[in-house]
Formats: sequence, C-alpha cells, structure tokens
Amino acid sequence: MSESDVIVHGQEAFQHLDSIPDRFTRMLTHEGLIDLLSSYRLLPGDSPLHLDMLTYTHCLEAIYADRARIAAIASGRAKSIGPDELRAHATAAAATGAIKRASEALAHCEALPDGPVRELERFGLVISSQIIAARGSRAPPVDFFVHARLLEASFRKTHFVQHVAEGKDPSPFI
Repeated sequence: MSESDVIVHGQEAFQHLDSIPDRFTRMLTHEGLIDLLSSYRLLPGDSPLHLDMLTYTHCLEAIYADRARIAAIASGRAKSIGPDELRAHATAAAATGAIKRASEALAHCEALPDGPVRELERFGLVISSQIIAARGSRAPPVDFFVHARLLEASFRKTHFVQHVAEGKDPSPFI
C-alpha cells in the first residue's frame, strides 16, 4: 500500500460484524475482511487506491447470507449466475456511477478457470453490484476490478467457504 492509498471505515466494518445475527455468515464475512487486509497490498489499482471497508463488509454479508446457495456453488454442485446476467448488473451499476473499471472486473472473472471459484466470483459480483449501486451517489465509486480481486482471494478457499456455509465449525481450518 502506498502512502496515498486509503482504507476508510475499517473500524466501522469490524463493528458491523458484531451485528450480523447468523454466526456462520459472520465468520465468513470476518474471514473475507482478513483476506482483504492480507491481499490488499498486492492488488493493482488506481493511485491513490480508495477502499471503503464498510461497503465491502456489507457486500460480503449479502453474499454469504444465502449460505445454502454458497455451499452448493463452492462444492461444485450448482452454478451461480451466467456471464450475461453479471454483465447486465455491472453495466447498470456503472451507469449510475457507483462502480468504475467494471469491464476489467468482468474480464478478470471470465478469465478464471471454469469451476467453483469463478462461479462464486460471478455470484459475488452480482450481489456486490446491487449493494454498491444501492448506496446512491453520495459515496465515491468502487473500483470493481480491485473488488473482484479481493473477492477472488476469499473464494479461492472453496473448501473453507463450503464448510462454514454448511454450518460446520471452522476449527479444522484453523
């Protein structure tokens, strides 16, 4: 992270974790924030790179709220969202000014190998585009390419995601 990079609302993001009622959704969201903090410095982005951790937390919470679907996608038993539906959601969010670098995020997602990580990425980006667009014009746009790379870092742990989404204790992974 360079001197000009900014992460905002970090404290609020971790405080919001306490308000997530479902224990397993809270664990997955917490792990996603840990992944963010460990991966953020390695990601390409604009200079300065701006990241709103509270917005990212709301996206993770919404993604992981449907734990049965997440478990099915992570296990490879289910597909998520087609690329055309993802493109439509990202285009709509970009049109409102809520996100930038949508085309790079979509290209990155579709370049992932076929399988659970790409399926989780598609699902996560659709949910995220809806959450981000709902914030309105008061917030700075989200760098969707960086957002996609951060989600990918979490989704690469498909066995952990599936295990916790199924409501199992994460201790075998700790």
